Amino acid sequence: EGQRVMNQPILGSSVADLASTIRKWNGIMLLATNTPDALWNTPVGKSLWSTTPLKAFLKLEEAQAKEAALALKMPVPVAATLSQLPKWTVLMRLWNDEWTTVRAEVPPDEAALYKTRG
Repeated sequence: EGQRVMNQPILGSSVADLASTIRKWNGIMLLATNTPDALWNTPVGKSLWSTTPLKAFLKLEEAQAKEAALALKMPVPVAATLSQLPKWTVLMRLWNDEWTTVRAEVPPDEAALYKTRG
């Protein structure tokens, strides 16, 4: 629920500071959001986007994909995949604005730990 964190002035800036510190230590921090517009509509989101070398997107609804492509200046072929990603596929933004897709596979016993809905 990163979109909720990014909108909170104290907690949001603390998360951005933590992400920056973790990056300096070559660590990884995961922050997920259901609504990606918080990445470009909030100061915290902008900070996270600019200081995070790896970004991952799951399939987005068509309107969200268009908004993300415009706001994040995605290349046209990359933007076209956002609403068409197959199940278990993640769109990754790597360093130097390189994009690729990867297949996400979680073992069934581990997936059971994350299941939140019927």
